[in-house]
Amino acid sequence: MPTALEEAWDSVETQGALDELISLAQKHRAQEHPEPKIYDDHIRKHLHGSIFVGHINTDLDSVAGAIGAAALFDGIPAISEENLNGEILFALKECNIEKPTFVEHIPGAKDDAFFCLVDHSEVKQMCKILQEDKNRGNRIRGVIDHHALAESLATSKPLFMDLRPWGSMSTIVTCLYMQHKKYLPPQIAKLLLMAVLSDTLNLTSVTTTDADRQVVVLLSSYGKVNDPDEMARLQFQAKTDWIVNLGAYEMVRGDQKDFSAGGWKCGIAVLEVTTVEPVLAVAESIIMELRILKKEKGENKKTGERDMRAELDFAFLFIVDIVGNTSKMIISGGRELALAKAAFPGCKLTEAQPGITAPGSTIKADETLMHLGEGMVSRKAQFAPAFLNAMSGNFTCHKKPNSERSLEELQKEAEEDMNELLYREAQKGFSHNSVSVARTSQLLNGSLGGASMALSKKRASMSGESSPQGSPKK
Repeated sequence: MPTALEEAWDSVETQGALDELISLAQKHRAQEHPEPKIYDDHIRKHLHGSIFVGHINTDLDSVAGAIGAAALFDGIPAISEENLNGEILFALKECNIEKPTFVEHIPGAKDDAFFCLVDHSEVKQMCKILQEDKNRGNRIRGVIDHHALAESLATSKPLFMDLRPWGSMSTIVTCLYMQHKKYLPPQIAKLLLMAVLSDTLNLTSVTTTDADRQVVVLLSSYGKVNDPDEMARLQFQAKTDWIVNLGAYEMVRGDQKDFSAGGWKCGIAVLEVTTVEPVLAVAESIIMELRILKKEKGENKKTGERDMRAELDFAFLFIVDIVGNTSKMIISGGRELALAKAAFPGCKLTEAQPGITAPGSTIKADETLMHLGEGMVSRKAQFAPAFLNAMSGNFTCHKKPNSERSLEELQKEAEEDMNELLYREAQKGFSHNSVSVARTSQLLNGSLGGASMALSKKRASMSGESSPQGSPKK
């Protein structure tokens, strides 16, 4: 016999309405578990009314976790960015759940509302409101995450924290439903399932734990999903189709994080796809965007000023082949090549794209793509640790870390630097539609060879010589 709550659920006309889902979830205790639990009730009171929001560069785990946790703790689900990737949009449609409200449009969010962070704790990954709020330590009431606790997180009062070393934050949220003995609506269960499948690459990632595997079985039942493997295939294909249409600009910036060690700063972007060929077809443009990204990191968005010492020393893009359970890394220059060899010794190197021009004088064309071994698919557990170990050791290359160089030295070098040339070209602007971004500069829409020639002409004009056929400095 169905419970009164399940009958009520079936009678909901607009099952995709978030307020309906949250309301249904809150009825459970009164109907089926009237006995109070001091610990659970205290947490619920502490988080009641909070805005549950994930990180920027939003992924499915952060959106599903925000929706699930908000329903559990009487909160408000939000997204940190208005534009969501193809996998998220596919999952929301598949689960018949409406898109959460953009956090900046929630009343009180910019003023005095309280927050619970989901799937992150680093300040630089927080939504813009919290990043810019000096009083954020008084407004963060909770953290639910499966990453290491950030050193940058500081609060003025004790807060609720649930950090577990599992493959997905949505696994934690599911277990919180079990712990609090709360009704889990089938649509939210299905969304949480899709998030677990996404973050664990259908339970094949090295970060996958037994908790993730058990939760997938549970959520498949609750969410009425007969074939989780087929569900994973469909959502990964939706993500691949979306990525292919993005263009190099968004590919490099969509899922990108920075790491520091030993004075070095490294940026790691990741694309998870079912086929790598469409991405490699624009490898030359990706390399130019990686080099521009390194310079952009020195920009102060508030003042408009630049600090070249804050720029990235390295920028990489990993293309994760979900089907083959392997990855390929696009190498954008000589410094990147040196670090890649130190972090992943013995891996095969090839051209990233047939006929590609070498992106510098210290790297060859057939060294622009590194093929990583089977099972190498995780930034958190594999890519970042390998780079961090190398950078924190005795790593050296033909350049010192930007943070250890003087501004005068960096400014002088910039006049003959390929990255600076590309960065200045990028300032000419871009056009965009609802999906992709296109650079206005003809140079950036061309090839590395064209950029190399432009830099050679610039050097020649500076020296008063005729244009040489040289390679760009790196």
